[in-house]
Amino acid sequence: RLFGDAAIGVASFEPEGLLIGANESTLRWLGRTREEAIGRVTVANLSPSTELQRAVRRGLADTFEAELTLSAGGTLPAIVTTAPVFDQSGNYVLNRIWLQDMTAQRTAQERLRASEAAMARAQALTHFGHYEADLTHETASEDLRWSDEFFRILGLDRSRGPIPTAEFIETCVHPEDRQRFLSFVDACVAQNQGGTVEYRIVTPQGEIRHLRDVSEFQPAGAHTAGRFFGVVQDITELSD
Repeated sequence: RLFGDAAIGVASFEPEGLLIGANESTLRWLGRTREEAIGRVTVANLSPSTELQRAVRRGLADTFEAELTLSAGGTLPAIVTTAPVFDQSGNYVLNRIWLQDMTAQRTAQERLRASEAAMARAQALTHFGHYEADLTHETASEDLRWSDEFFRILGLDRSRGPIPTAEFIETCVHPEDRQRFLSFVDACVAQNQGGTVEYRIVTPQGEIRHLRDVSEFQPAGAHTAGRFFGVVQDITELSD
């Protein structure tokens, strides 16, 4: 009963795939009593995962995601780690399976995706986009984020990713507004604070749009460039 009260599931299978040991967490997740499970459940009953079945059959050590089959119906998402055990002669005798319930993580991921989808819809309806931009002009930092709606407002391809600040000013900001935009950026940096600015952009399709940009400024650190966090609204219809 070394793993009887473990916070994760532990199960042992013979090379033929028959369950010969399981802790209480595994039995609870599967909705089976020990009598119903030991010597009766096979690895195929536990999960349809071909990776798991192959690891048990061949004595492989591996880690992967799999869906566990519940006796009451439905499945349980899990991270599975297989650890083969060999006797003194080197013969493969069993595979100990470690199971981590990923239900909470899966639920959190689904909620995050739903929240992001709702935010994207709201931004599209209100013509709001958000962005991060740093003052490393030559390249765009890999951790910068632009919302889908900001890409749409700019008329840029989402798959390309955020562009460097200098390129944004040169290719997106209207030529007549570039100096005013640069002056705004310089003032924010000098005062270590954000602000509000209105300017026009020109899309790759030649369309002129009026934007209102409200931002916060994060001063440069020892190893990071100064960075803007902003919300942009397309106010073209209000400006016409």
